[in-house]
Amino acid sequence: MGDLVPVADVGQKIDAMINITKSKFLALGHRLAPRLAVETEAAKCQEIVDEVVREILTDLAAAGGSIQ
Repeated sequence: MGDLVPVADVGQKIDAMINITKSKFLALGHRLAPRLAVETEAAKCQEIVDEVVREILTDLAAAGGSIQ
């Protein structure tokens, strides 16, 4: 049996998750530019981007229950 929580608390946590997600994805260009600039193969670029996106999503999923 689960616990009931105030709707406002749920909304605040969702807003926090959205803001964290937005910040992490907006920083992708800055974070990946140096690595992608030296690559000449599209497949390697895709691999790098996919790796970082998976990392971000994994971090967000792990933090989902602990966002204050």
